[in-house]
Amino acid sequence: MYKFLILFLIILLAAFTSMANAMEIKEDDKNQDGKTDLWIFYEDKRPVKIERDSDADGRLETIFDISDRQTQTNTIKRIEVLKEDLPE
Repeated sequence: MYKFLILFLIILLAAFTSMANAMEIKEDDKNQDGKTDLWIFYEDKRPVKIERDSDADGRLETIFDISDRQTQTNTIKRIEVLKEDLPE
């Protein structure tokens, strides 16, 4: 019975640890129209991606990929999203 309880506690601790390192998202309304137009994604408390709706139409125009997760380097890649490539 004690082995089961110890195993359960170890699994529970591992689950909480992985949740603590999960990605967090901060949303902001930069143009004060009541709709979110900026999303900042954090991984381990570091920003890793920024998405922006710059013309307030509800669709993303720009994505900034800030971090290369494989090499842990801080590089910024700007990705422009074309309107015709997005679904309606």
